Amino acid sequence: MHNDSSLGVNGLLSAVGLGPGDPELLTVKALKILEKADLVLTPKSAAKERSIAREIITGAVGHELNYRDLPYTMTRSKVERERYWDKVAGNVLELVKEGQHVVFTTLGDLSLYSTFQYFRNSWNKLNTGVSIFTVPGISSFQAAAAVLENDIALGGETFCVTPLPENPEELDKLLDMHDTVVIMKVGRDLGKLRKYLKFKNLLSSSGFVSRATMKDEIKVLSMEDLTENIEGYLSIVLVNTGGAAK
Repeated sequence: MHNDSSLGVNGLLSAVGLGPGDPELLTVKALKILEKADLVLTPKSAAKERSIAREIITGAVGHELNYRDLPYTMTRSKVERERYWDKVAGNVLELVKEGQHVVFTTLGDLSLYSTFQYFRNSWNKLNTGVSIFTVPGISSFQAAAAVLENDIALGGETFCVTPLPENPEELDKLLDMHDTVVIMKVGRDLGKLRKYLKFKNLLSSSGFVSRATMKDEIKVLSMEDLTENIEGYLSIVLVNTGGAAK
């Protein structure tokens, strides 16, 4: 890992995926980078008091690091979102110019529904010549499959990963095409998804996991047993179609 900038930037910029929640699922490479960081940027929802990212890192490293919360914007406006991340990238550049090693962190993996993707786009627009050293993390849906003791794909089977669409009926074509459909970003629409799966006669072959591998993990092997009081935050639903539609 080195700085290849010719613009007098002396610091380093890294990005690591923190995995699904269990500190022991942080990779060895990610842990080494975090231990050498001058500043660790941790994503945090403005609506949540706790920073899950900090809990994972501190649990893995064993002591507090120099953290800075990075509230992520939930705006649907592309212009506002780009403006926010452009500002973040500019602030990080100043720190890297000072010679600091800044580490951007994200839950799960960097390449899958991650705030890092927005940051990297803004960083690349700055044309700093500084590459971001990236370390992948274990994805939440992989952790969910392990928790449910469920196979996502075997042999020639196919699967897909999708956010829950506003209209669940849009899942029809994916269920027809794949043996397993992994549904993410369930959120407040968990009840709507459950009704849809019941209509499709897929409740019994659909598993649910909330906060996979975390201390407050909830798993339901069959969504027929899903109770009304369970929330969809940080949840994954694995639907095994069994290839019946093929």
